[in-house]
Amino acid sequence: MVIVGMFLGYKLHDSDHHISLIESLNSSDEEGLQIGRIEEIIRFVENKYVDDIDEDGLVEDLISQVIEKLDPHSVYIPPEKLNQINTEMSGAYIGLGIETSFIEDTVRVMHVFDESPAQKAGIKVRDALISIDDSIVVNNELSFDDIRKLLKRDKGKEVSLTLKRNDELLELSLATDEISVSSVDASRMLTDDIGYIRISKFTSKTYREFATTLEDLYENKGLKKLVIDVRDNPGGYLPEATNILSQLFKEKGRMLVYTEGKNQKKAEYKTTGKPFFNIGDIAVLINESSASGSEILAGAIQDWDRGVVIGRRSYGKGLVQEQYELSNGGAIRLTIARYYTASGRSIQKDFSEREEYLNEIDTRIRNGEHLYGTFADSMKTEFKSKILKRKLIAEGGIYPDVFVPEDSLWYDPRFNKLVPHIESFAYYNEFDLLQGYENVTDFSQNFRLSVAQKNAFYSYLTDKKDGVTEDFLDTFENYLFEELQLNLAQMRYGKAGKVALLIHLDRDINEALKILQSSDVMAELKLMSEEN
Repeated sequence: MVIVGMFLGYKLHDSDHHISLIESLNSSDEEGLQIGRIEEIIRFVENKYVDDIDEDGLVEDLISQVIEKLDPHSVYIPPEKLNQINTEMSGAYIGLGIETSFIEDTVRVMHVFDESPAQKAGIKVRDALISIDDSIVVNNELSFDDIRKLLKRDKGKEVSLTLKRNDELLELSLATDEISVSSVDASRMLTDDIGYIRISKFTSKTYREFATTLEDLYENKGLKKLVIDVRDNPGGYLPEATNILSQLFKEKGRMLVYTEGKNQKKAEYKTTGKPFFNIGDIAVLINESSASGSEILAGAIQDWDRGVVIGRRSYGKGLVQEQYELSNGGAIRLTIARYYTASGRSIQKDFSEREEYLNEIDTRIRNGEHLYGTFADSMKTEFKSKILKRKLIAEGGIYPDVFVPEDSLWYDPRFNKLVPHIESFAYYNEFDLLQGYENVTDFSQNFRLSVAQKNAFYSYLTDKKDGVTEDFLDTFENYLFEELQLNLAQMRYGKAGKVALLIHLDRDINEALKILQSSDVMAELKLMSEEN
């Protein structure tokens, strides 16, 4: 009787599982959506599979594969990465507060953040990193990425470092902490009345940082016109971008952007009509890596003929994500809507070919083939700007009013292989090359190489890299010189010095200056429209 009972129980138990799976596959909620299938399959694999499995890993792989089938911006965030991502979106990161470069075989400190653990411990620019905890990181086969990973750890965790300063070895122990990084990472006056503000991303603090910076330039330095640089800005929090835009429009109730999705009601973002400052003409700089919030900002300025957009076609990300936390401590960032500019444009580019979509470096964008050629002519829908009724191009990104091509030689692989060696030469010859220059302005305007210095520079590059011929050096002469300048500026004058030099050399900024100084932007835009 016992044996028969056990047999019948086993068959009933097995039958229950089979019925449960069939029922699960055919069950549905009120909207007809089948539910419970993934959970049921996992239970069967767990109870029936021949070998042990990592159930948590299997579930995470399944979640990732499901989300990846949707669109390139819907993602699953594992628990171990969620805190880091949330911290970054708040405008900070967990670390020691140093920026480094890998010069030849040694990691060297190139910048130390104010009030960081590194600064408090006495770390200085040019210090060389010898070991991290018990790992020697000089003269070995570790890559730069491997070394940086050794420095990563949770907030408050101790790190033991051995540093070399000149001929002295320093033993330090310090704990990681939250390092605040401003998303408004550069600002200055370009002329007596034209200011410049660069926004690197839209974090939860960006609007406040922008407003504080704008106030200083306006109240203390005479700003009347403004260049906003969102090149290479991947986006972030949408309200931060719309709050900034409200500071650039006097009128109340102007549509800046609206979002809408299958399960999301239309949400409109409009100007408040309460700007703190009276800002005149505006130029917005974009490129192929300006996405999302950057495109919202540039699109609103363009749609309302508020300013001139300069550079190259933007990335083309018109999808809105919402983050939802999961019970396992992770989260999914799910695309819930599309956003549309004031003129009704959806600028989302096609992502059916995911790899091509994610490749930001598109030579067709850089040289302008798609600017006003067959790609633009094939668009069936035409949009008009709100004031001047200029023709606007939709789909695939924001098209600039003034196109500035980028020289392809900057992306030549032969040149890029020399970049680390240019940095090395700058590092070892900084004091000799910078003698006599009083400040960064003097340096940016007057820096020259003597014949002896130029010969030493070229000999160094020739020794370091095979195939560097006289013809090669002649072809890249201007690029080699500019790269050397940028490295020297960073080493001697810090980030502010490098920014000052970049602005001096920047073709997009120079184009913006030419337009803002020549006439009012509305007249310029009207003239451009008539010519097109």
